[in-house]
Amino acid sequence: MRRRSSGAVWGLILVWGLGLVAPARAASWRDRPNAGDFAERIAGVYFIRHQTDDGRPGSFRLITLTPWGTWGSTNSNQHDSLRPFRFSDQHGVWERTGWREITAEVVDFNLDGVTGAHTDIVRVRYVVRFSKDLQSITGTQLGRVFPVSHDQDHDQEHDQDRAHDPDSGHDQDPLDPDAVPSAQFSSTFTGQRITVGPESLLVPPHAAGIIGASAMQYPLRMAALGVEAVVEFARSGTKPAYQAGAAFHNTGATLVTDEPAPGIPSISTAHGLQECWG
Repeated sequence: MRRRSSGAVWGLILVWGLGLVAPARAASWRDRPNAGDFAERIAGVYFIRHQTDDGRPGSFRLITLTPWGTWGSTNSNQHDSLRPFRFSDQHGVWERTGWREITAEVVDFNLDGVTGAHTDIVRVRYVVRFSKDLQSITGTQLGRVFPVSHDQDHDQEHDQDRAHDPDSGHDQDPLDPDAVPSAQFSSTFTGQRITVGPESLLVPPHAAGIIGASAMQYPLRMAALGVEAVVEFARSGTKPAYQAGAAFHNTGATLVTDEPAPGIPSISTAHGLQECWG
């Protein structure tokens, strides 16, 4: 009897323990401590290339993600004068929907390619998956098109059409999940984050051979001399004197180059980088 009682007690403890563990396993990734850190880590600008449904290369797109959940993007085709229509930048919101995944809902406007009139509201859903290092992305987009009207005659004309086809999508609310679009489109895409390479931060354009030489001035010295001049004027009423032949006070300039010329004072790019705010 004692063994059975002991077994029953341990069985109850095991069931109770599993009850405590199960909710933790079922908990959303949103409850994990790094959920907020993820938003900060993926914030940035991404350069992507769309692929059509049949695998052909499509347009390019720049996507900007903010850490507070907004989305903005520009497409390489949106102002193409050869297309029958043009469209605006996309704006919307994103939220995390997986371990390294986000889903975005964005809106843009279609414009007539000739008149520029507003013809459609387009709502697009993106699903974006990030690589382990968060530098590359893959994903899908699904777009839904909702026509809009421009004037009363246009409204009456399309109202008659809608009477024959109630699911035409005309003048429906694009934010209504039950709205029926007049058309849909989809594509896949791949891309990568745009970053500032270390070479662009550490190598001045002069040192990289892009610029042969330049003249460097000293803004902090300008500010210091300006303050000294104001203090002296307040004390004695004396204004700073211009140098001979100049209508300004020369605070100095230095030639910066890694290819110095004989007889012309200059400093190296490394020296200039150290003193550029001096």
